Amino acid sequence: MAHVSLAENSPVQRNKVFEFNLEGLRGFAALLVVWHHIIYHRFWLDPHYQPEGYFAFNPPGRLSVLVFFVLSGYVIAIANPTPLTKKQILPYLKKRFTRIYPIYFLCVLAALAAAKGSYPTYTILTNITILQNNSTPIIFEINPIWSLHFEVLFYLAFIPLSFFRINPLFITLLCFLIVGIRLFIPLPFDFSYPLYFLFWLTGVTLAKNKFNRTLPSFTLMTSMLFLLLSLEHLNPFKDILTVILSKFYPIAVDKLSPLLNLTDFYQLLYFAMIIFVFTNKNNIFLSLYKFILITAPLYTTYYIFAENRIASDHTLALPVVFYITSLLLYIAQNKLNTIFHKIINLLSKAGSISYGLYLIHFPILALFMRVELLSGTRFTFALRLLLFVPLSLLASYILEKKFQPWIRNKLYSI
Repeated sequence: MAHVSLAENSPVQRNKVFEFNLEGLRGFAALLVVWHHIIYHRFWLDPHYQPEGYFAFNPPGRLSVLVFFVLSGYVIAIANPTPLTKKQILPYLKKRFTRIYPIYFLCVLAALAAAKGSYPTYTILTNITILQNNSTPIIFEINPIWSLHFEVLFYLAFIPLSFFRINPLFITLLCFLIVGIRLFIPLPFDFSYPLYFLFWLTGVTLAKNKFNRTLPSFTLMTSMLFLLLSLEHLNPFKDILTVILSKFYPIAVDKLSPLLNLTDFYQLLYFAMIIFVFTNKNNIFLSLYKFILITAPLYTTYYIFAENRIASDHTLALPVVFYITSLLLYIAQNKLNTIFHKIINLLSKAGSISYGLYLIHFPILALFMRVELLSGTRFTFALRLLLFVPLSLLASYILEKKFQPWIRNKLYSI
């Protein structure tokens, strides 16, 4: 996922648009994607061992990418608060190209180097030019780049949206309508585009809200992070929506696009709440909104215990622990703020290299799969994990803090 910098190049702009806490959210989401790939792609980190039982919990990697879409739309809108003019369009495109493509290009080359075999020229060209989509093969050793195709299109779509002063809420509702119609009427286009654009536009729309800012609650932010960890398993809205869709349109319960289940729509409610918390927005309405959404998973948690589901599905144990932790931190609110401020601060450092981490960790993971030395036990898995994570972070740091500034200076000097 292409992560928009929360601070643009201009020192004057930086103070206006920087959202420090959102970097923490971005960093956490990037680490969840890495964790997800370690669990989901079995025997990649260790070709002869894979965690089972409680440790087989698969974190919400797909939801983290959806968080990236919402964050991207939010930050683009914050960084460009006034409508783009003709003179601003080229600088806007140059900034986006400089931010995305150099690191992207290097990571694609790294993936080709990590690949076991060779790819057709057509596949390589479409991936290098970010033209890969649901109908075009992706270089699997850098599978996360599927989202970059959509991201680039959304950056381009922002130009007419801003230039012609189109209300983003109107386009958001239009996308929602198109997605709804698509449930009942087969339409001759890729369903993924309006679906993902809806999430991106939600971020743009949230950036336009006028809610007052309050003092930051780092305890509440941490509560949101634990809640995000539990959402795929403990959200009653998904159960309700699934029941409704099963009754009126059963096919909608299955994946109507290759990467997003329609029942993920309910996550928009939570994503909006998380953005409000991390940007310190609050009022009486938002307080009630947070209370409803945070306590709603109690319904699902109750039935997990009542029906003893953990006994048959150990992967439910961690989501329950994460949710209870989230609930306790929500109750605590501003207590322990100093401690959790340090945690958000640490995550913000990961957020500053999250784009590089999102891309480069996958080719590195592919290389680990090809090395069979020291593999096959819990110890070797842990050893490989202790090597893989710092190596991925180091590569991300080099890409983001060394290579990206260097290439930016070269391009801006032209």
